[in-house]
Amino acid sequence: MVSLSIDIRPAADHPASWRRADLAASGSWRFPLDRSDVDELARAVAGVRARGLAVEDVTAADFPLPTMQPKLKAIAEQLAVGMGLALITGLPAHTRFSPDDTALVYWGIGRHLGAPLSQNSRGHLLGHVVDKRADGEAARPNKRLYEGGGAFGFHTDRGDVVGLLCFRKAKEGGGSLVASAMAMHDVMLDERPDLLELLYQPMHADWYGEEQPGDWPYYQTTVYSRIRGVLSCNLSTRPMRAAQRFPEVPRLDERWIEAFDYIDTLADRPELHYSMTLEEGEMQFLNNWTVVHAREDYVDHDEPELRRHLLRLWLRLPVERPCARPS
Repeated sequence: MVSLSIDIRPAADHPASWRRADLAASGSWRFPLDRSDVDELARAVAGVRARGLAVEDVTAADFPLPTMQPKLKAIAEQLAVGMGLALITGLPAHTRFSPDDTALVYWGIGRHLGAPLSQNSRGHLLGHVVDKRADGEAARPNKRLYEGGGAFGFHTDRGDVVGLLCFRKAKEGGGSLVASAMAMHDVMLDERPDLLELLYQPMHADWYGEEQPGDWPYYQTTVYSRIRGVLSCNLSTRPMRAAQRFPEVPRLDERWIEAFDYIDTLADRPELHYSMTLEEGEMQFLNNWTVVHAREDYVDHDEPELRRHLLRLWLRLPVERPCARPS
């Protein structure tokens, strides 16, 4: 192994360093709702409706879930210091809960886990993941991944946690792929430590038009960072590549391209990633600093009202993580 000039240690003892077989064998990240949970969620929804509150104005206090607190605490701990992901199942969406009430349940659970973050320059806190190609969005050069259909590669989003609720499934496919960025780190440390060292270095990334007024159209970040002993990952090579459209941004040389190509395909290895197809009403939450995610290709319904539709939250956890945030 080559001698590295910066402190890059293995992440093997990290709770979020897992392989596909580890995740498949563990039930600790699955959280089924029982009848009492669903009843409590229904009471919380009724309380919000009685007060006439808008969904995005609802706080955790406005959406009381007293008997669910042990489960919510376990979910929060799994995200923050555990395997880095949680799957909530058993919500009877489209039967007991209307579409609007399903969105409120999702928002309410999210508010108990963290504070919602804006997902775009328009300040949207509750995102809708739908295929916008029929609306002429496909030709827009800076469109976001979720605005198109089909598959896309492994990456992380902004914020500490990204959540998805499946509102409607695709006709076929559309599975959610997850992989441990910590396990990927150690594979790279073993196979290509020279490229891993590059991914600890700062690089510019494209805001894709989502920058605030007066800000630069790109920002600086790293793929991996270790601050106060805490290892974190921000897999954002797509915007890093896209930032090359700005002439003032330093050029990517062959080694950077090789490092990006390597990390972009690393999680494609079958032993590293895990695939799950979210059923309607299921909620997936991922720690953005330890877990990367991707989407499998899918075939959608012809009828617009039946097409694949997910709701998304970006959350900031109550405890600040020492990591290299975009700047």
